[in-house]
Amino acid sequence: MSYSLYLIRFRAGDAAAMDGALLDGVIASYIVKREPEYGFVRIRTGDGGEAEVYAAAEDESELIGVTVTHFDRGLVLDVIATLADRLGAVVVLQEGVVLLPESARLDDLPEDLRSGAEFVEFSGAAIQAAIERV
Repeated sequence: MSYSLYLIRFRAGDAAAMDGALLDGVIASYIVKREPEYGFVRIRTGDGGEAEVYAAAEDESELIGVTVTHFDRGLVLDVIATLADRLGAVVVLQEGVVLLPESARLDDLPEDLRSGAEFVEFSGAAIQAAIERV
């Protein structure tokens, strides 16, 4: 699917760094292609689904954002949901809708992202359902 998701961690209205080691810990076993000079990996799950993952980093250990694109339905979205959860990130759909885990605080988001935000259980199915709604 030619669609993009953005994983961003917010604290007190500002973007906050995420732990790069957590990214590797979640997706390492799924990586089929890596281009570190571009912050790029392609992952593939057991059902054959794939996604391209780009990590923007301040340095080797701190991520400032993760973009997921060209992804399939199915297990790939479960991996992305797990990744967002472990990073303490929200999922921002390309239309600007923000998906927050049920444990998140709305006031951590910048004010302009709060009005359309949705609290969801982080799962691949919940992300897919949100994409289909917008």
